[in-house]
Amino acid sequence: MTTTTQASSTLPATGFVRLETILRHYPIGRSSWWAGVKNQTLPRAYKLGPKTTAWRAEDILALIQKIGGAEYPPSDKSAGAAASVQPPATTQRQAKKGGAA
Repeated sequence: MTTTTQASSTLPATGFVRLETILRHYPIGRSSWWAGVKNQTLPRAYKLGPKTTAWRAEDILALIQKIGGAEYPPSDKSAGAAASVQPPATTQRQAKKGGAA
């Protein structure tokens, strides 16, 4: 049975997730995330209400698997796999300055 602590540390298999949850699993800044959504390199957002935006959990899980190449959520055998997910090498600002800092 899943406890509340375990449930909050993984993404659901289906449904919608908010940005705060995504950023706990995908190491990127809030403004960099929105820039990626705008230029369509990250999954599209869905407006659920006037002040509520969310993303499909399936899209986020696929993104994590694509970028990290790791099983997600990690099984007991590969508990450290989620930690290997890396953010993009450079941000747009860093690219304009000539590379990563």
